[in-house]
Amino acid sequence: MDSGPPTIRYLRVSVTDRCNLRCPYCAPWRDRTSASRAELLTLEEIDAAVREAASLGITKVRVTGGEPLARADVGMLLAALSSIDSLEDLALTTNGTLLRARLPDLLASRFRRVNVHLDTLDPARYQALCGVAALDEVVAGIDAAIDAGLRLKLNAVCESGLTLADARDLVRFAGQRGIDVRFIEAMPVAGAGAGERETAGRIETGLRAELGLVDEARDGVARMFAIPGTAARLGFITPSHARFCAGCDKLRLSCRGILRTCLFAGGGVDLLPSLRAGDLAATRAAFQDAMVRKAALGGREGCEVSTMVGIGG
Repeated sequence: MDSGPPTIRYLRVSVTDRCNLRCPYCAPWRDRTSASRAELLTLEEIDAAVREAASLGITKVRVTGGEPLARADVGMLLAALSSIDSLEDLALTTNGTLLRARLPDLLASRFRRVNVHLDTLDPARYQALCGVAALDEVVAGIDAAIDAGLRLKLNAVCESGLTLADARDLVRFAGQRGIDVRFIEAMPVAGAGAGERETAGRIETGLRAELGLVDEARDGVARMFAIPGTAARLGFITPSHARFCAGCDKLRLSCRGILRTCLFAGGGVDLLPSLRAGDLAATRAAFQDAMVRKAALGGREGCEVSTMVGIGG
């Protein structure tokens, strides 16, 4: 039975398009232009935008980037968003390189769920893929966050170089720590496509056969499976070969103030002028219009992302 269009409850907020890693599927360097300070939403503007969204029924906010923990005032931002009482679910996505250093900021806020991007546990592969020798710091940050009581998930992108051995190591790593790991089909950024989709299918087929995975209910857009013998779960997010667009309840606000109904949308509504002018009525109206449009779409808007880091992962 058709349950009708989704109720829009989820807002992803990018707070920067800068990142200290160089993963090619996220920010191809040939296309990269970072926002200047004048183009970037201020802490106060982000806070105002989220408050207007919350007044319209948004209850879940995820802070993203770029690398959000690289933003100097991120601690103040997390504290400001934590003071919005109607927000029930506050989360953050990070590459983990600064997680241990910024852990006090997270612990001083209501942000208790953190997704960490980690594609491989092989130091040489990590450096080749990310451009930085930071794997030890990422692992230390993960362990410190778990010890501090945060709820973590690992996100691994199925870029074309990902091997079943890499995936198996990540599952073992997550299982030892009792945290979930999700394999994400690479989005069609800057021409990525068939090779990445093939990798996602191959990794899923291999892990299903090796681990005897047990189907569980979806977790948002992820198809989830129990891993026998561990408290961890395994998920697959596959927007191309197993689409989930019809149930998506997500809006995205970029660090430049562009509000999108879909990651794949060709454009969005620029909230920077109204936020900079303090016109909260116009900001609220833009969110309301976006919610109506999102609920009416019933699927993907557009077909390709030019640069993930500019929108927010």
